Amino acid sequence: MLIKPGFAARTILILLLIALLAEVFLRICGHVYLARFYYNNFISTVEPSPKDIIIVCLGESSTAGLWVNGEDSYPRQLEKKLREFYKNENIKIIVPPHLGQNTSHISNRIKNYLTLYKPKLIILMAGANNQWSLSESHSIKFIHGFKEDVLKMKCLIFLDSFRLFKAMRYFYLICANREDPVFLTAGKPGLLSEPQYSRWPPKEWIFNFAETHKEAFIKMWEHDIRRIINTAEKHDAKVLLMTYAVPIYVPFEHFVSMAKENNTCLIRNDESFSTIIESGNMREYFCKDNWHPNGRGYSIIADNAFEYIRDNDLLGLLGIGSALKM
Repeated sequence: MLIKPGFAARTILILLLIALLAEVFLRICGHVYLARFYYNNFISTVEPSPKDIIIVCLGESSTAGLWVNGEDSYPRQLEKKLREFYKNENIKIIVPPHLGQNTSHISNRIKNYLTLYKPKLIILMAGANNQWSLSESHSIKFIHGFKEDVLKMKCLIFLDSFRLFKAMRYFYLICANREDPVFLTAGKPGLLSEPQYSRWPPKEWIFNFAETHKEAFIKMWEHDIRRIINTAEKHDAKVLLMTYAVPIYVPFEHFVSMAKENNTCLIRNDESFSTIIESGNMREYFCKDNWHPNGRGYSIIADNAFEYIRDNDLLGLLGIGSALKM
């Protein structure tokens, strides 16, 4: 039985229309869900008051304090130090609850954070996950060429920008029983706009691609960080950029250049940890993965942030201006 060309064309058109409507529906649901998710998290953890002085710490697991008790993370230690110094319990630090995110995730949601939390200060230590956390990745803007691995990466990132694709992949993995249950559980919110947990460890070809296309991921970091800083400034929020304790694919000099380019505050955590690393005493300040600081290591980062905020009056509580030490 032959299928008439007109029937086939109409069928394809109808399927495309259904897919478009499904995508729009999922995006609307995601927008509503995300707004409610952040609001509920805000209310439950912060108990907001009109007198609040809000600081938002943006990053990934090294900001959330993976492998340590919540009170030992640098945001919680910093909050305690600031409250004690200013004798003000209304100083509150918020850490959006996302692990494994990249800088594109953050830049895509920075307006949500600024609109809801209305922070006085943004502390930004981000970028370590960019080379393997590919959901929503802006690296696609900077990856060029037509080699097989390039096209594969572009296709993966492009498709992952569609909610319908995420939904189809998610239900396929469930039906095929081909994925770790932790990833599947964490992946549910990803269908509705939360940053997705990427597979860890990522496939070997992703590591290899990141190594051979490092410049593209550096440009992605610069693009996203610049966007975050500019958006924050438009909402009258100051930005404090911080380097990591240990090196990542983005040279520390790029952090310095970014701060100078945008007249942004900068803390060199790497300089504070360089002697520790060189002396071979990492075990005393880092978890067993030699990447995430332990409570003692986070105290150094918290001290650095506290001293900079205090000395430059970034919260405007001392009445001494905000002359920046670049």
